[in-house]
Amino acid sequence: MAALLGFVEESTDYVQLGISTSSSSSYSYKLVPWLSWDEWLFVDESLFSNSPNSVASALRRISAWRSRGCLPVVVELTSSIIEIQQKDPHFRKDQSNNALDNCRGDQSSDASLSDEMLAMLYCMAIMRLVNGVVEKTRKKTEVSIAVAADAIGIPRTLIDIRHEGSHRELPALEVVRSASVKALDWLKYYYWEPQKKAIPFHGNETAGIKTEIMSKFHEFAFCLRVKNTPHLRSSKIKEKRGSKKDLTKILKSLVGLYSAFSSEVVSVLLEFLLKAINSSDSSELPVNTQNSPSLQISLNEWKLVITKFSNKEPELLLALLNAVLDMIENQEAVIYETGWVRTSSDHRAETLQVEHLSSLFKWLVKKFEGLKPHFEKDSVAEIKVSSGEKTISKAILMELLRKCLVLSASANNQLMDSAIDLAQLTGDNYLLGKLNKLSSLVSSNSDVTEEGC
Repeated sequence: MAALLGFVEESTDYVQLGISTSSSSSYSYKLVPWLSWDEWLFVDESLFSNSPNSVASALRRISAWRSRGCLPVVVELTSSIIEIQQKDPHFRKDQSNNALDNCRGDQSSDASLSDEMLAMLYCMAIMRLVNGVVEKTRKKTEVSIAVAADAIGIPRTLIDIRHEGSHRELPALEVVRSASVKALDWLKYYYWEPQKKAIPFHGNETAGIKTEIMSKFHEFAFCLRVKNTPHLRSSKIKEKRGSKKDLTKILKSLVGLYSAFSSEVVSVLLEFLLKAINSSDSSELPVNTQNSPSLQISLNEWKLVITKFSNKEPELLLALLNAVLDMIENQEAVIYETGWVRTSSDHRAETLQVEHLSSLFKWLVKKFEGLKPHFEKDSVAEIKVSSGEKTISKAILMELLRKCLVLSASANNQLMDSAIDLAQLTGDNYLLGKLNKLSSLVSSNSDVTEEGC
């Protein structure tokens, strides 16, 4: 059950994104496709919401997770059953409005599916549920699926439908429709509710940690601003904030928070960066007339924070690079899947967001280059930082390069340039030559397309 769900009910082991486990660790880790637990909680709350738009948003997010791999079978099956219910007129007519039909556009034709087709879809989902879950949990000595299913509480109705659908006639639509509701209830009981309780630092503790991280980052950015603003250096503000001692103390606190809550730190930083990007295109913020800095922090100031922080923790740059690529992937998935039902203004805003994220990714790659990690033929590179030497795996860099190339396939020139920069860091001249040729081909094709238009 632990391997399937990604958590252990009888211990304090938790799932963490992209972190491998070791025998000496007291924690158990599992690779998952969501960026953070906040993203998982968003899907959990939206998937079972009464709002059709929220459900549709959760299904799109799960679709993005599916493309990354490592999607737990229980999440995929929950999504499948809910999608089938959205095609079923019985559930659609219970909705108080047609918001879901509006957001799905031409998918309203799904109402024309025959009863036999709907029954077959439900039956297949239930069969996959029983087979997929039971086969991963039953012991070798348990030859009967019914016995193994009973041990984890799967309703007997689902077992009977699996047997009927596999060996006899297709069950009636009314039967499998009712069973789909029981299946979702069981999935909530078996996976969604226990996983929500097992999330580390969930609820008030999570909020408290995020508040502390946000406060420390704001304080650090404020101190850097005071230090780098000439007319504030001799003011009373300088006496309270901006001294080297204050900066060192805050930075030490942030490093400690990062070592304990790396995903939360990355999530908070990205939130700040996106707010700064969206708030204004200006790189400088005005200072008010009372010699007191504005509380708003610009993109350039956040970049300075990242620069100072990454000099202590270079792994932060890799974590941010991966997180930004995940956000670009999610954004492009939304643009692709909903492009035909979005307004032109929404489409422009989403496209602009991808451009901003791609620009941020390019900047982060340049900062990582500045750390001078030279791999050459070695599988690891040592980076000298103020706190000593840090080791970066070449495999991590290659995976980052692969993701960057996949996303650059949509004629994203900024990501293509970043991929070339990453390839240069690997020391692989053959790979670098191939990417330069690919970049030239992409550019020439773009020119031809523009001329044709």
